[in-house]
Amino acid sequence: MSIYRTQKTEPKNGHTAIVLNPARISGCENQKDESLEDQQEHAEEVAEEHVEGFEIEYRVIATKGKGEDLERPELAEIEAQLRTGEIDLLILEDIGRLVRGTEASRLIGVAVDHGTRVVSPNDGIDTADDSWEEDVISACRDHVGHNVHTSKRIKKKTMLRFKRKGQSTPLPVAGIIKPEDSKSYFDWSWDEASKPIILQGASDLRRHLNCSAVADYFESVGFPVGRYCKNKKWDGKMVRRFYNNPILKGMPERGNMHTVKRHQTGQRRSVKNPEGPVSITVPNLELIPPSEFDELCAALDEKNKGRGRKPNAKGEDPLKGIQRKRTRFPGQHAQCWYCGRQLVWGGNGIKENLQCKGSRNWMCWNAVGVNGPSLTRYIVDAINGLLTEVTSFQEQFQAIVEAAAEKPGARIQAQEKMLLMDENQLAIEQKNFSESLKRLGPFPGSEVTLAELMERRKNLLIRRAKFSRKSIGPSDLPATASELIELLRTTFLSLAIDSYEFGAMLPRIVPGVFLYLVRLVDGGPCYPRVKFKVDLTGAFESNAPEELQALLSREFTVDVFELPKRARIRNEAMRLLGEGCNRKQVIERIDEPLSTKMIASSVQLNSCMEELGIDDPLKFQAEPPNDYKKFRKHLNPRYKFSMTEGYIRPEL
Repeated sequence: MSIYRTQKTEPKNGHTAIVLNPARISGCENQKDESLEDQQEHAEEVAEEHVEGFEIEYRVIATKGKGEDLERPELAEIEAQLRTGEIDLLILEDIGRLVRGTEASRLIGVAVDHGTRVVSPNDGIDTADDSWEEDVISACRDHVGHNVHTSKRIKKKTMLRFKRKGQSTPLPVAGIIKPEDSKSYFDWSWDEASKPIILQGASDLRRHLNCSAVADYFESVGFPVGRYCKNKKWDGKMVRRFYNNPILKGMPERGNMHTVKRHQTGQRRSVKNPEGPVSITVPNLELIPPSEFDELCAALDEKNKGRGRKPNAKGEDPLKGIQRKRTRFPGQHAQCWYCGRQLVWGGNGIKENLQCKGSRNWMCWNAVGVNGPSLTRYIVDAINGLLTEVTSFQEQFQAIVEAAAEKPGARIQAQEKMLLMDENQLAIEQKNFSESLKRLGPFPGSEVTLAELMERRKNLLIRRAKFSRKSIGPSDLPATASELIELLRTTFLSLAIDSYEFGAMLPRIVPGVFLYLVRLVDGGPCYPRVKFKVDLTGAFESNAPEELQALLSREFTVDVFELPKRARIRNEAMRLLGEGCNRKQVIERIDEPLSTKMIASSVQLNSCMEELGIDDPLKFQAEPPNDYKKFRKHLNPRYKFSMTEGYIRPEL
């Protein structure tokens, strides 16, 4: 490794040296935010050694995150700044502050390619040396090795303490009392008031094997969920997990799961440990005899056997290795109009249907499913229709683009001005805070203040990155409507509508999809109707002029269902009856299999419409119907309607 030396750097612009300093801590329990300040001060000292006779502009990117994670947003921000060619000096306390892995070598190569000098004093690296690449690779190896050895040491130590003394305890479950100074399972105990409730729940579960019924029992007696549980209300899944915990039989386990590194992203995923867990016996925690506990778990497993996702041809989970948030359009994008929650796949047990997530948790009455592929086809047809319409106003489109090229939008200028004001204000506050620390030392509340400043800094970096993407010059807009159409057809519409890539890209031009219900005026089931907006300016990452957005945006309302037969034939049946035909003649003249009863239902529907003075047989359903026996979710004792926080229903 080369010996660290000082060689002067002259700014590219001739007057101000621009120094980029990425500072990072992992965010572990024992780490302090003060370390970020230390890294920044160290970088300033190094910069002053390398730059003499010129002003220095510091660009600090201070974050918390794991060094192996390659999907940290700051890495994209660092690379984007390096590729501008403006950065004179990139200062890293050590290479691991950037990335703990060989990806650091690639990023430093990007810096060198764009004329940026990289200095890492702790690793003795300076790209002014010919051997810098060899030095970087060697440093990457050392940092990766340090991570691996530390991980092995910690895992071995915690497992030995667990087996010897019952230490390395997790968070306690519901009903457990854990003393403040507790370090071992042997210090834990069951709350005396909780014991009879848990035992009664186990007895009921052995009798009917219904976890949801036990959840209702827990709620009725006021048995609180675990202190650290995100869900504050018992449900069937939570009950199943609770009674599957071997701590109930006094045999806590460790090692059920272990982490595996995904080298493509640098992240570690928790997977089932093929070697199985290690258990110990803690007599003071035995609440259910081991034989009864094992019998109950076996009975529940047998009852639920064959449920859930079916294995693929290889016998594996079809979603193995797929991120939970990755989904097909419009899953996790479309919303329920009533409560604002997302629609998720598998509505009412039908794989291709979408259903309001709130209705699954008894927080919304809209339990009607909508066919996802059919809805997607309606949306694609709407986009194609709008594209056809675009061809009719080519001249207007081109005039707007040319006008935008001559004068940048006022909104862009206002956004940039506001962003600069916020950045300058934060810089002043950070400087004042640093000076106060140097003069007075740490003071009460200083850690909270620093955390707030770091959070504001992170938010401003995100805003700046978004603004940089949106404020693309007007010259980057499609010059003609034909170019826009070609862009959409090659980028979006060429993808299969059931592909994950389509699901990731289409929300850019379909920003809002809302499901609500309609019903025939004479009663019966509720049907799904969807309102969505198409904004073709989402196809290109630029802050499009308002005139162009208005020109390329439309709202659509579609019925994602087949109209019932009595409503479908109503117009034709009433016309024939008005001409003097009897019901048998009407049946003969309408090319659909009908009965006299269906004609009577159509006449009754028409009478209801005339009484109400309306032309549309479908009406908006604002509340759950009480006269339809198959729609009963809102009558269940578990049901309690609630809207998502901050949700405002859009106009229909």
